[in-house]
Amino acid sequence: MYAIDRNLTNMVKFAAAVTVVLHHYSQYVSHNNLSDSIVYDFFNLYGGYFAVGVFFFLSGFGLMESEKKKHLELVPFLKKRWLRVYIPVLLVTVIWMLVRQWLPEKVVLPRSGVIGVLYDFLWGFGDSYLWFVRVIIFLYAAFAVFAQVRVKHGMARAMLVLNLMTVAVSVGALIMIADWAIVSIPMFTLGVQASYYAERRRGRAYLALSFMSWCIAISALLALYYIIVPPESFSVLRHVLANYPSVLVLMLLLPVVPAGWCKHAPRLVADTSYDIYLVHGKVLMTLRALMAVVPLWMLAAVVFVCVVLFYGLRKRVETILKA
Repeated sequence: MYAIDRNLTNMVKFAAAVTVVLHHYSQYVSHNNLSDSIVYDFFNLYGGYFAVGVFFFLSGFGLMESEKKKHLELVPFLKKRWLRVYIPVLLVTVIWMLVRQWLPEKVVLPRSGVIGVLYDFLWGFGDSYLWFVRVIIFLYAAFAVFAQVRVKHGMARAMLVLNLMTVAVSVGALIMIADWAIVSIPMFTLGVQASYYAERRRGRAYLALSFMSWCIAISALLALYYIIVPPESFSVLRHVLANYPSVLVLMLLLPVVPAGWCKHAPRLVADTSYDIYLVHGKVLMTLRALMAVVPLWMLAAVVFVCVVLFYGLRKRVETILKA
């Protein structure tokens, strides 16, 4: 049997979100030569890659756990699951589009024209940090299709469909974003498979086979891409080295953690990991526009305040939409 405690996954998501913040701050420190600390170098090179892979894995795992408890038809799924990802990013983008007009330095210039503004609002989201949100929106849609196929045609066909859609999303990310972006994407499907195999007698063996299959598939896709588009460097290997071993360790360790270990964690901590992802990049850009040098404590303090405020606003909007 293979099972992971829900409270524990929430805490790991929160830790992953904090790691992403440290990754982007470390990039800022490194690019501006503000410190030669090995800690900043580590988070700059590996932190975000590790954290995004973990977040994708746990997102897929959590969706499948919910699906096993209660199946949702396509429209209810889109309302209760997919919109919970999309509405918050639209909300934070609206706030950002207003705030950045008052910044002394336009750190992210808005696109011109009606089409440009609509793109910026509906899909660009105002910064490059949220590339993973665009990916997760597609992955949630892929899971919605997977869930319907599973009910009507069985798990084998549904898993085939999900695998094919994951490859399609990976190819799209490879073309539209960057080569390193595709490494994390299969972690979502691996999380779905981890939840499904939890009910099977040889679950760990099936999961190990799936893990190795995705390693081979992504390696082959990257090799093919590099034959067509020779890379300037193979820095994407850092992403591979951060993602796959970290998720493998996660899959091995989380099931053996005693149930209830994190049951007393504050609700706000468990619920704000996505808010941290959405808010921190825009806070960092704002502080960079206002300050010559942004200290880490300042970023942490402002992100904390903005996350708490945005969390309250998001919950209020969700309540209104449910009414």
